[in-house]
Amino acid sequence: MDWFDEEWHMQEKEPVRVLVTAPLGVGGVTNMMINIQSHLDRSKVNFDYLVFHDRKEALEDKVASMGSRKLIASVDHISVRPLRRLLRINEIRKVCKENKIQILHYNADSAADVTNILGAKLGGVKYVTIHSHNAGFGTAGKGVRMVSKLLQPFIPALCNNYWGCSDLAARFLFPKSIIEAGNYAVLPNGIELEKYDYNEAVRKEMRTKLGLEDRFVVGHAGRFSDQKNHTFLLDIFKEYGTDSYIGRIASISMSCTETIFYTMSVYYMTARVTKMRYTLTGALLATLAGVTASVVLAGMMT
Repeated sequence: MDWFDEEWHMQEKEPVRVLVTAPLGVGGVTNMMINIQSHLDRSKVNFDYLVFHDRKEALEDKVASMGSRKLIASVDHISVRPLRRLLRINEIRKVCKENKIQILHYNADSAADVTNILGAKLGGVKYVTIHSHNAGFGTAGKGVRMVSKLLQPFIPALCNNYWGCSDLAARFLFPKSIIEAGNYAVLPNGIELEKYDYNEAVRKEMRTKLGLEDRFVVGHAGRFSDQKNHTFLLDIFKEYGTDSYIGRIASISMSCTETIFYTMSVYYMTARVTKMRYTLTGALLATLAGVTASVVLAGMMT
C-alpha cells in the first residue's frame, strides 16, 4: 500500500485511524464494531465513526472514551429522500477531505450505499472495505431495490475488500464477478460468551434496583425496529393490560420464539451451516411449542 506511510505512524506514535460507518445508537452493527475496537491495541489502530444524523446518541460517549471521533455527514434538513441521498455524497466528501481520511470500513445495508462510498472516494479515501450485514432487502422500498440493482456493478471499482457476516449476506450485496471469483471473506459476528454467564449476585442486584424482588419477570431483548414488532405487543398491553392473560401470553411468546426466516438466512449462514433439510420444519415446530408453552405458563400465572 504505497499511499500508507507506516514509518511515519511509527515515528509519530500515531495510531492508524479507520473511519467506520455505524450509528452510535443501540444496534447490532454498532455493538459489533465497539466489541472489535475494545479488543484492539488502540495505540496502533483505532476507529472513528461516521454518522448520518446530527443528534446525541447513546454510545457516542463510550466510543469517545476509547479515543474515537464522531464525524457527522448530515442532510437531515432535506425532506426529499432521493435528494437527500445525492446531497449526502458531498457531505461525506467534505468530512473525509477535512479529516484526511485514508481508510474506510463501510457497513452496508444494500448496494444503494455505493453513493456514500463514492462521496468518501471523492474526499480522498484510498482504501475501502465494504461489509455486508443483510441477506435481503427486508422492508426496504422499491426505490432502494432499484438503486441497488443499478449500483451493484460499481462496487468493484470503488472497494478493495469485500466482507460478509455470512455467505448469504455476501451473495446478496456483491456482484456476480466478486462471488464467482471467490474474492470475498466471511467474518462471523463474534460474541463474548462470558458476558452472558448466569450470575446470581448480578440477578439479585438488578431485581433490587428495579423493584422486582418478588415479581415474575418476562424480559424482551430486541432493538426497537419493525422486525421485533413492539407495536403489536404494545397494542395488546393497551387493550388488555400488561398483567392480563392475553398480555402475558404475548410477552412470553415473544420472549421464547424467534424470527425463523431471519435466523435461517443470517445466523445459519454466519455459522456456515449448509445442511438445512429439516430446519424450517423444526423451527416451526419449536415456535408452536413456544406458543403452547406461553399459553400454559400464562394460565398458571393467572
